Amino acid sequence: ITTNGYLLPKVAQKLKDAGLKRINISLDSLDEEVAFKIAQKDVLKTVLEGIQAAADAGLKIKINCVPIKNVNEKDILDILEFCKNKGYIVRFIEFMENNHAKDGAKGLNADEIKAIISSKYQNFKIVPRDNTSPAQYYELEDGYQFGIIEPHKDDFCAACNRIRLTAEGFLIPCLYFEDAMSIKDAV
Repeated sequence: ITTNGYLLPKVAQKLKDAGLKRINISLDSLDEEVAFKIAQKDVLKTVLEGIQAAADAGLKIKINCVPIKNVNEKDILDILEFCKNKGYIVRFIEFMENNHAKDGAKGLNADEIKAIISSKYQNFKIVPRDNTSPAQYYELEDGYQFGIIEPHKDDFCAACNRIRLTAEGFLIPCLYFEDAMSIKDAV
């Protein structure tokens, strides 16, 4: 499951009890004002409580962060440190332009993300790619690994095995796919 984490404080244990083993949670900033700007409502405290509820329930946690220029790029190191200290994997995702994206938003590419990380961690190395993951992982000197997902890279789609179910009940095979199939109609 990938979630914004907002409802996790109430449902994390139920999800675990239902058989969920791992969860991806979006966390784009640890700054309340920036998180408010991105979500258009006050979400940070609840999302952090949701992350903790998922951890308390015993779910394996990956944090997803989409760095946006002039919005949350200054938060990259804070989120990396937060995840490193908590033992979560963080994956920075290049912004994907699509029909749902806010006009004018520009994301950071992998090289820009790595440059920010290298301002504190000069010596990180690439980890051999696992073809079942959309992320390219890197390892810091202390062994902590973080990932970068590059949807604009030529080989990104080759290893994709994802399908998405939206909150509205639509199946989407790809975020770039314009059409969706309603499972509500099928059910």
